[in-house]
Amino acid sequence: MRRVAHRRPCTGAHRRGGFRGIGGGSVAPAWSPAQLTNLRGWYRADDLVVSGAEVTQWTDKSGNAYHLTPPAATNRPTFEAAGLGGKPSVRFDGTDDVLRSATNSFLGTPAGYTIALVMQEAGARVANAMIAGYGVLTAAAPRIRQQASVTVQLVNATLGVASAGIATTSPLLAVCGADGASQYVYYGTTLRDSDATTSVLTGAVSQVFALGAMGNATLPSNIRIAEAIVMTAWITPAEHSALAAYVSARYGV
Repeated sequence: MRRVAHRRPCTGAHRRGGFRGIGGGSVAPAWSPAQLTNLRGWYRADDLVVSGAEVTQWTDKSGNAYHLTPPAATNRPTFEAAGLGGKPSVRFDGTDDVLRSATNSFLGTPAGYTIALVMQEAGARVANAMIAGYGVLTAAAPRIRQQASVTVQLVNATLGVASAGIATTSPLLAVCGADGASQYVYYGTTLRDSDATTSVLTGAVSQVFALGAMGNATLPSNIRIAEAIVMTAWITPAEHSALAAYVSARYGV
């Protein structure tokens, strides 16, 4: 096993409290998802545990220790050093690859939530495949999935928010979730669809969080994910803008 952790080299110019630039002025640290309020899990593909090219753990960078692991060795996805946008990414094969949380109370039942994914379709689109979400086979658990005719759909037991159909293999920032009154699907900062609902999260949602398939490896997706972010509230407009700018600068999306 080895740890994949890309770090920026330290120089004498770095000081606690910020970066000291030319002329001695203090420069604020660059924005990162660590600054999001209500952050529950943050997964970036430069912080993994791998065995050869197989991912055995996707480390939670939020500090909450909700690390994602495969339920069995046969479910391990593949590490790509220069995947999406030339950055590290995790490749799910659309057959049986999945990474999931160990706890069944990852999210709980907050009034709202956000799942943000920096993702790219990596092969033939798989109808009804799950990209990210909660539950093992619990229909009531919200999840983001691929459809035969759309790229991303947010669904739960009775509601479906289908994005307006963007059939593309280009990298994409998908931001999906709910605020307790409505649920939403955004591509970048562009709203693709929304649907009113008064009850999105229920006790059934207190299941594992999974990437690449359902928690039991069913409904697998043929997908490449470079980064995944989970919040226990709907993202604010200011946070959404900051996230989009961060993703654009890092991945060219």
